[in-house]
Amino acid sequence: ALLGVRRSVEAPAAGTTRDAIVARVAVAPALEVDLADIAGLESAGADEISRAMQRRAAETLASADVVVRCTPAGLVRGELPTGVRGALVEVATMVDLGGEVPGDAVATSAAAGQGLAAVKAAIAAPIRGDRALRRAQLAAVLPRHDEALARAEEALAGVIGLARQPRLADAELVASLLRAALDALGEIAGPVHPDDILGLVFSRFCIGK
Repeated sequence: ALLGVRRSVEAPAAGTTRDAIVARVAVAPALEVDLADIAGLESAGADEISRAMQRRAAETLASADVVVRCTPAGLVRGELPTGVRGALVEVATMVDLGGEVPGDAVATSAAAGQGLAAVKAAIAAPIRGDRALRRAQLAAVLPRHDEALARAEEALAGVIGLARQPRLADAELVASLLRAALDALGEIAGPVHPDDILGLVFSRFCIGK
């Protein structure tokens, strides 16, 4: 439901999802995450396949930045494995079938499309609050990339401030700040030239005399 396409096999029987199924999903403007759908957390069976499913689920949870615990409305939440360090988002599923929703959970129904935007916002919130994800696991972006991102953020903040004025009287300053933001981001992703932007504009719009 979050992806908008059918990605996983669905069945009432437990054990249908065996591996971690990963897909990229946008949870906010300019913010995409790798969403991993794992096997249900339960006691591993006697067979090796069941034990491997639970090991894979625990490994995925341990490496996740955000953990979304989905519990059908009205049922008791399952226990999380040890080693889970990511921010926890509580989600009550299948609310269209009734059942009590805890006060700290996002009420959702995949069948009815209810609560999907709220789930995305709940996932994005702890990521946005991590100040450009300044953690040891992502040290590759520091310090040069982090400095460039800070300069881009400062320039864009100036653009936002000017754009909120009743009348945009400083168009040249806005353009200069946008250029500064592009240059800062270009230090990470590669430079963006004005000719590239003009080429993109003219490729998408028909402009006549």
